[in-house]
Amino acid sequence: MEIYSTQISLLLVVVVGFLGYSLARELYIQSINRRKAAKLGCHDAPRLQAWDPIFGIDILITGMAALRLHNLLKFYDSKFQQCGNTVDVKVLNLPRISTADPENIKMVLAKGFEDFGLGPRRAHFLGPLVGHGIFTTEGAPWKRSRQLLRPNLTKHQDLNLPMFESHIHHLLALVPKDGQTVDLQELFCRLTIDSGTELLFGTSCGSLLEDENIDANLSFSKALDTAQSEMIIRDILGPFLSRFRSEKRFRDSLKSVHDFIDLYVQKAMTYVKSLEEVDPSEKRYIFLEELAKYSTDPLVLRWESINVLIAGRDTTAVLLGNTWWVLARRPDIWAKLKSEVEVLEGKPPTYGQLKELKYVRWLLSESLRLYPVLPINARTANKDTTLPTGGGPDGKSPIFVPKGSEVAWNTWTMHRRKDLYGDDAEEFIPERWEHLRPTWEYLPFNGGPRICLGQQYALNEASYTTIRMVQHFKSIEARDSRPWTERIDLVTSSHYGCQVGVTYA
Repeated sequence: MEIYSTQISLLLVVVVGFLGYSLARELYIQSINRRKAAKLGCHDAPRLQAWDPIFGIDILITGMAALRLHNLLKFYDSKFQQCGNTVDVKVLNLPRISTADPENIKMVLAKGFEDFGLGPRRAHFLGPLVGHGIFTTEGAPWKRSRQLLRPNLTKHQDLNLPMFESHIHHLLALVPKDGQTVDLQELFCRLTIDSGTELLFGTSCGSLLEDENIDANLSFSKALDTAQSEMIIRDILGPFLSRFRSEKRFRDSLKSVHDFIDLYVQKAMTYVKSLEEVDPSEKRYIFLEELAKYSTDPLVLRWESINVLIAGRDTTAVLLGNTWWVLARRPDIWAKLKSEVEVLEGKPPTYGQLKELKYVRWLLSESLRLYPVLPINARTANKDTTLPTGGGPDGKSPIFVPKGSEVAWNTWTMHRRKDLYGDDAEEFIPERWEHLRPTWEYLPFNGGPRICLGQQYALNEASYTTIRMVQHFKSIEARDSRPWTERIDLVTSSHYGCQVGVTYA
């Protein structure tokens, strides 16, 4: 009994000592940072209040509970409403500033681009799947990736319309003609992986095709989904706790994805070696083959291909899923969309017509505003730096950002700010885009040097898909009465999908 009491006493001494050291260290760091901030004319942002001011355990617990209840975005939004558009948050003694202010976001992504980096977490989180590609690298490696990808992604923003039309037919074949419920979000994910693999590799993985080999067709798509889901779990657990969990499922899915892509990497490299034997006029554009003309490193080709594939698939699929979730609940918007599309007389749109159908673009812009695909993002300060606004009693003073601090921006909240979008900011109104010309207050595809290279391709793909489906359907109705509920993975989508029933024209 006496030994047991001694052990308890020693444990208490250790705990109290650790807490005392942490508190003393925190006070010391705060003192240094206050002096630095004063020299720069900076003032503190409002601090998110917590009963645990050192570690913010209560904030962490309530945040994790909100994530589990699929309510994290509203949780964050409530904190901005409580504190203002820029908030100082302490969780596990790690400095973090959260902002929904366009000027602060502009500083992080553009004006102060060199002052902020991805931080070590990005590579740990995404690295096993996407390797050293454009989404995980910085500095010179990132510039090389961008120089490698930019010519191909900007030169070929247009869809291969005949190719994409074939995938639209595959999708429509899976939408019941008898009005049965179908999850369009799941079909959109398969559509974009099929079109993406054909664009990148010259061959589609065929996940929309219903035949006796359906499991084989879906294997790559399923492996990619599994790998991404496992990455989310690993990120939540962190490097230490992940060691105590079996990762066989993760490793198997990674192998399937990488083996699939490596097959086409080898084909592309073989093609480049035999270029003199190929008539260019008879060869259609294949992204990976064009990439192989500029790099002979198979790993570079693998990593860049999978970076582009994931970005293209997830962004467009989520945009389409959210847009059609709204269409199923808004007959007024559906009627206006049908009216505009009627000018095509049932024919597939040309590129010129895609640009002329303004209501389609307004619809997609509004969808990206209220349901941004990537609603939260962050950077880490590479050195002591500042944000231009959000500090002081009036919230207009600059804020000091110590080296190593994380600055997160929240487009979900920013896109719903009434002072930026009016009193109807939380309402879905495509017509607002007739005159709206936002700058940094609207960031569906990021901004600055790391702005999405494929944004126009994604919008073209979403526009074409929406137009062709509207031409085939007479009406649509929601088969799920639940409100839109977040599902946060690599991107943020509708947790319950897009459950609808349609009547064909």
